[in-house]
Amino acid sequence: MIVIGFDPGTAITGYGILNKKDDKIAVIEYGALTTPSNWSIGRRLNYLFDQVSSLLDLYNPDAVVMEEVFLQ
Repeated sequence: MIVIGFDPGTAITGYGILNKKDDKIAVIEYGALTTPSNWSIGRRLNYLFDQVSSLLDLYNPDAVVMEEVFLQ
C-alpha cells in the first residue's frame, strides 16, 4: 500500500510517500514544494496544484492524508 501525506502551506508544502508491505514500512520519497514570496497567491496555488498532481500521477497512492490546516 502506497500512502502520500501532505503538510499544506502556500509558502511551503511538505510531503512524504511511504510503502507498506506486510509488516514493513519503507520511505519512497519526501520533500518540500516551495514557492517564492513574491508570487501571487494564484500563482502559488497553480504551482502547488501542478506539483501535487504530478506526485499523485507518478506514485498512484492507495491513500492520501493531510495535516489539518490551521491559521494563527
